[in-house]
Amino acid sequence: MNSNDDYANDILIDQALLINEKKLTPNVIVSKQFVDQFIVKNQKEIQDQKSNSYLYIFIVVLFGMLVFVLIFFYLLQFVKFQIVNPISNLKSTLDKLGEGKLLEENVLIEIKTKEILDIFQSVNKLNNGLKQKIEFTNFIGNNNFDIKLEKQSEDDQMATSLIYMKNSLQQSALKDAHTLWANKGLATVIEILRITDIESSIIHDKVLKFLIDYTNSNQGGLFLFEPEKEILELKACYAYNRKKFLTKTIEIGEGLISECFVEKKPIFITKPPNNYTAINSGLGEATPNCLLLLPLINNQDVEGVIEVASFDVFEEYQIDFLKKVCENIYSFVSTSRNMEKVRSLLSESQQQTEMMWSQEEEMRQNLEELNATQDQMKTQEAELIKNLSDQFERKERKYLDEIAMLKNVITKPQ
Repeated sequence: MNSNDDYANDILIDQALLINEKKLTPNVIVSKQFVDQFIVKNQKEIQDQKSNSYLYIFIVVLFGMLVFVLIFFYLLQFVKFQIVNPISNLKSTLDKLGEGKLLEENVLIEIKTKEILDIFQSVNKLNNGLKQKIEFTNFIGNNNFDIKLEKQSEDDQMATSLIYMKNSLQQSALKDAHTLWANKGLATVIEILRITDIESSIIHDKVLKFLIDYTNSNQGGLFLFEPEKEILELKACYAYNRKKFLTKTIEIGEGLISECFVEKKPIFITKPPNNYTAINSGLGEATPNCLLLLPLINNQDVEGVIEVASFDVFEEYQIDFLKKVCENIYSFVSTSRNMEKVRSLLSESQQQTEMMWSQEEEMRQNLEELNATQDQMKTQEAELIKNLSDQFERKERKYLDEIAMLKNVITKPQ
């Protein structure tokens, strides 16, 4: 079978197979026996190795299970101490914070887990922030607005709200304090103006002194309009804690005081010029840093001007307070002048009444004298009539007697 054509010949193939069978069969049998022996031997070795492998596998599995149990126990402890316990503590802490109970001290825990450690640090930060906010609100509750609250971040809405609340309450408290201050001062002024047993000039001094001291001013003056003279006359002056005995009058159209009186509007000047003199201010030679002129006005009727000067700039609430005081001073001055007019009219009326009573008394006396004279005249008339009647009767009797005598004479025989 040297070529491909030989493989197509069946006879050649059969011969080749016969030859191969004769030559190869003994070798195959030997080889098979050898292989069988080898297989038996290997099977014994494999059986021995299997026995040893099972033991080894058992030991390995047992060791692996032990290692697994240890690892599982370790993981369990790790989870317990590093996760479960911290989370339980975290829950307890958050429950307290939710109930409004703050922690006296920050939570101290040794945790290697970064995420949980970050959570506890955030809780401590929250606790510290709430402590600061509670302290902040306690100070505000005691009307102590000097405390400051630092925001924990730009997005700290609670701190922003608390700061806004503080500012609002501070402004409200300041406004209430200013209102209380103004009401207290106004009540004192009204109490002074209600004094009736002293002269008006003393009341002017008392009111001006109180206003200067109450507003922490340096000097002031009270000018009232005298309609008969058409001038503004200084009625009270107070400067540097002393009453000033000054006599001063201001013509209408002269200086700021007259301007305030004529315009019927307040004049507020800060930082007056250095050449601001006593003629302009009416208060003296010292140049104030702030000057306030207020008319004593009500319903466009002006009675005078009050002038207050200070080295400090007046606040808005102080100006409002002085405006209200000016209204009360106007009422006092107007009432005083009206009462003075009433007193004058009453005095004139009393004088006229006394004069009328005097005239009436004189007339009564004259009438009594006239009545007495009439009575006397009646008496004299009666006496005169009686005397005349008596005289007439006597004369009549005399005439009758004479007639009778004449009759007798005539009838007597001759």
